[in-house]
Amino acid sequence: MQKVLYTAGLLLLMLSCDKTISEFQAFNFMKYFGSGLGSSGIEAVELPDGGFVVTGYDISSLMRKQVFAARTDREGNTVWQRLFGTEHNEEGRVIRISGNDIFIAVSKTSFITGVTEALVIKLNLQGDSLASFPVISENNIVINDMIIDNNHIYVAGEVYQSAPSFSKYLVACLDKSGELLWKRTTGTFSRRQTHHRIFLKNDGNILLAGINNEVIGSDLAHISVMELNPAGIPIGGINLDAETDQLFGNAYLHGDDLFVLHSSAQGGGTISHITSVPAGNRAAWISTPGISGAGTSLIMTGDNEFIATTEGDDVVVFHSLTVSGAGNAEITELKDFPGSVGSIIYTSDGGILATGSTSAVYGTMVRLIKTGPDLYLLKP
Repeated sequence: MQKVLYTAGLLLLMLSCDKTISEFQAFNFMKYFGSGLGSSGIEAVELPDGGFVVTGYDISSLMRKQVFAARTDREGNTVWQRLFGTEHNEEGRVIRISGNDIFIAVSKTSFITGVTEALVIKLNLQGDSLASFPVISENNIVINDMIIDNNHIYVAGEVYQSAPSFSKYLVACLDKSGELLWKRTTGTFSRRQTHHRIFLKNDGNILLAGINNEVIGSDLAHISVMELNPAGIPIGGINLDAETDQLFGNAYLHGDDLFVLHSSAQGGGTISHITSVPAGNRAAWISTPGISGAGTSLIMTGDNEFIATTEGDDVVVFHSLTVSGAGNAEITELKDFPGSVGSIIYTSDGGILATGSTSAVYGTMVRLIKTGPDLYLLKP
């Protein structure tokens, strides 16, 4: 009898060892990547299997930026890490998945001339490089965002002449082989105009959010929202009212309603707001009360419920907001972390994943913060 009990106990132990990680650990983790010499995480996407792919940059032995990419399983364990680039400064700015391919929008700046180029690199799910092509065969192109549908790649950003502070809006459409189908540049080079985010609406139109420093009758930087038809022809746009220069943080499209996180200097500090830009003429709240810090990332977790991050003094703070109307919101300050957050995504298990970097005090690394639906890791 004792031998039978021993055998049964050993079998149970073997079966329990087959489960290598708890459900809690799958929902909640912090993972670090890169050399620690100045690594930065900018954006991540979720794969159909629940894993993630992240991009940003790391620092080479020549002390220049190289494109960083890594794939993890759903628990954040490394599947592969890769560096791409040449002797110039290159960073992965946006990452998207289309079928079995990974597309990364890359900014490449010559350390000799200072000229900036915009590229897209294509990888397979094993991290192998498949292709690389210029977004537009011109210099001084900066890509801030990218979306991909079944047949097209849409990019948004700016084109400048002498310096990024004198730029035009840029939006372009390519096929998946990199052939340019159309591009639109609007504005002048007298001040700065840039698209920071691009979205495809349900009706096929393109929605862009960014900064306009050329509003007639104003010397201030304003949040701008522009809508184009599928051929890239502008069909409407607005600039938010501003009393001081507005800084773009992030934006989120829910249905046809756009929510923009932006900040401005107030009372010796920086204050952020989320402002709704409703589709059509539907009534909607206009702006939330102020949140301390410069806004950097935004995600919508429910009807008028948001998670936003703000930064200041090398610390990133998470905030939960439940909005009930113009100027009315229940704001809860969640946990803060040394370092920064570049983007947040909503995950298939009901949680969120924040991509960013650790503080430079002990060596900057790429950091992923994953937490479950109860936001356990963000609780103060």
